[in-house]
Amino acid sequence: MTYDRPAPTTDGSALLSTFDALSKSGLVLYDESQKVVEHTDGNLKFHFVLTKALIKKPTLSTPKHSSASGDGLSNEKQLLPGSDIDTNGFEMGDSGNSTHFLIANKFCFSRPHLMMLTRDGYRRQYEPLDQSDFDAAWGTLASLENETTEYVVFFNCGKDGGCSRLHKHVQLMPLPASGFAVDFLNSNITKEPKVPFEWFYHRFQDGATAASKVTEVYTQLLRQATEAWKASTGKDVPDRQACPHNVAFTSRWIVVIPRRTAAVNKEAGVNSLGMLGVIAVATEKEIENWVKLGLTNSLRELGVPRNIVKYRSEWGKRSGAEGPALLPCFTAQDFPALQPTRSHEEDFASFIQAQVELTTLFGNVHDIPFAARPRTAELIMRGDYTKYVDDATEAMCSWQHAWTSLAVSPRLKSYLNLMQEYPRFALLPNAHACGAISSGKYAHVTSLMERFISALKATAVDDSHIAAAYETLLERL
Repeated sequence: MTYDRPAPTTDGSALLSTFDALSKSGLVLYDESQKVVEHTDGNLKFHFVLTKALIKKPTLSTPKHSSASGDGLSNEKQLLPGSDIDTNGFEMGDSGNSTHFLIANKFCFSRPHLMMLTRDGYRRQYEPLDQSDFDAAWGTLASLENETTEYVVFFNCGKDGGCSRLHKHVQLMPLPASGFAVDFLNSNITKEPKVPFEWFYHRFQDGATAASKVTEVYTQLLRQATEAWKASTGKDVPDRQACPHNVAFTSRWIVVIPRRTAAVNKEAGVNSLGMLGVIAVATEKEIENWVKLGLTNSLRELGVPRNIVKYRSEWGKRSGAEGPALLPCFTAQDFPALQPTRSHEEDFASFIQAQVELTTLFGNVHDIPFAARPRTAELIMRGDYTKYVDDATEAMCSWQHAWTSLAVSPRLKSYLNLMQEYPRFALLPNAHACGAISSGKYAHVTSLMERFISALKATAVDDSHIAAAYETLLERL
């Protein structure tokens, strides 16, 4: 089928017409019969976009230039020097300045689905966004939006951020109608959804925000995301690069999400929108894989676990306690041989990660109630003791929520649950003695301890059994 290339434009209706023509010609892959499949995991609502258009989508492991037009109008590639993205026939328009230009995305899950590339083909996807990127994207965003359609711009920074090409680019498409993040960010609600990963966001106060202000906000959010990423991974960011992260922004808000890895396995990887609860997939099997893995737990693994960073860095910094330095960069990804290869297998790699994080939390808890008397008195006089108790309680609840969907046997889950109870028992009685919690809470904890001790007594085979030693330790507390 023939296709007449239009004159470059940023007019919304003209771009949509051009996109439709490209789709009709077969140059752009868009599945008009794609459907949205909704799933709820815990308190979070997810939307899967099931589309055949993604079946042949390449990744960074795909041979260079494989994203070229293929069976489109021409086999002649059009590559900027340094670029790995073929733009031949995909041209849509300029960005309104000389630094960027628009093309249609070849593999689309929205109508339209656009890419904005830097004219310098040597700019890389692992670099942070800069003022020129925001000038181009912010202006195009304003020209595309109308009374019925709001657009979102998103950027997948680095391989672990979910990018599939190296030439620096952002993507634009109509904002998905729903999802746990979109619902929250589009509202005036201040109570956040219980996302399992660290995210940093900002709502703009009015629609007249300048691109320079957006750049300033992004820089601040990226700084926070980088600190979280460093604390979680124990790594430094290479020169002239940014930590792996996702960015998504509309005319009303911007969010930055640090990333530890691009995918849980070969069938479960996400980009910026995926971290916001909108996951594009090519097959029903991919949806089944996500659900079996656990949606919330998977996003936690892909991002930086929420609150864990706080207790690895901020808590120790505030309390002055050394605390255990238990492999801050440890993740399930470090043990690929222990990761499940089939849906019914146990995820021993994630189990070990959960155990190490829990042990780290316990070390931090232990440093507070069992500090030297002068140190304890100092904490109480400053009013910090209550804060630490609240932080510890929040951390343990966060850990429990994050690992609810851990794919291991009930026995292993029970083992982790028993581990979790110990730091709670260690902390709260001492906190009560210092007046940090109420008598009602203390009575409740004492009752729980007595029940737990009884269970340990029943479990112990003899006095040398680990349950007996555990029981003795709790009785001393």
